[in-house]
Amino acid sequence: MKLVSATSDRFDNDASKNERQRQKNRMHQASYKMRQRKLVAGLEDSLKKLKEEIPELESQQRVLSYGQTNATIWSIAAEYFRLFRHGVKHSVVSTTGKESLLTYKTPKSSQFQAQWHFMETAMAHDICNGVVSGIQALMDNLIFLSKCYEEFDLRPLRMDNVSENVLNVTTRCEIDHHYRKHTALWIS
Repeated sequence: MKLVSATSDRFDNDASKNERQRQKNRMHQASYKMRQRKLVAGLEDSLKKLKEEIPELESQQRVLSYGQTNATIWSIAAEYFRLFRHGVKHSVVSTTGKESLLTYKTPKSSQFQAQWHFMETAMAHDICNGVVSGIQALMDNLIFLSKCYEEFDLRPLRMDNVSENVLNVTTRCEIDHHYRKHTALWIS
């Protein structure tokens, strides 16, 4: 009887050890799978961020290339209408008193930064749109239009090369009234 009892105890011990080993393996496997899921989720997030950055970086690269001397007045005009066709998007702005109509805070949008950089590098500091003159005033005007109208389409109708570095552009701005945010224009 002692032999049967000892064998039975040994069998129970072996079964218990096997069960503990299986439990330990299951926990290890669950932990491994969780780490793998976290790794995959992190890689997917990184991939999503990189895909979002690609168009912004391409835009910045195009804008930076216009700072070079080989850009023509026509290519600069084309880039202006590509960048500003639908206004100034995703900028962080606040209205102020006597200063500029809108004061720029640190914008989070790289498109806004690309637009601003383009204006500073490619445009004359006394640029005029027929209403205002100067880079700051023109940007204020575009930001104001963008705040008033969610959707508008600015397109060139005619471009005349007045002199070597002066281009006179007649534009058309179509505003979709379904997207109108404000009905009255701000008047100083």
